[in-house]
Amino acid sequence: MGKSLSEIIEIYRKALNERGFYLIQNEVLFVEEGEKIGFIKERELEGLTESEISEKLIKARLMVYGGIGFSGKNEEFNANSGIYRNVITREQEIEESARFYKLYKKMELAVCNRPLVGF
Repeated sequence: MGKSLSEIIEIYRKALNERGFYLIQNEVLFVEEGEKIGFIKERELEGLTESEISEKLIKARLMVYGGIGFSGKNEEFNANSGIYRNVITREQEIEESARFYKLYKKMELAVCNRPLVGF
């Protein structure tokens, strides 16, 4: 049997980090003065209010929220067309997109007056 989505994410995260890149999955990467990079992981995002998120990101000059995104809403380019090989089913993809969207909306409210990149 193949690896789970979370196992694959961790493999890619480690490989990318070793090369100076970051994989973000339902989390926020932010950059503050002096190129200081920080993260708000999914579990933390779930527990924070919009105002707490806003306060945590008050000094951020760049914020990127990322994850599987909205592929669960795409009727053509999705798990059924093989974009994830056999790692997740269409149903799992829809669930992942729903998780992404819930936190995306929370982030949107938390930083409504500031630019946010989400993908």
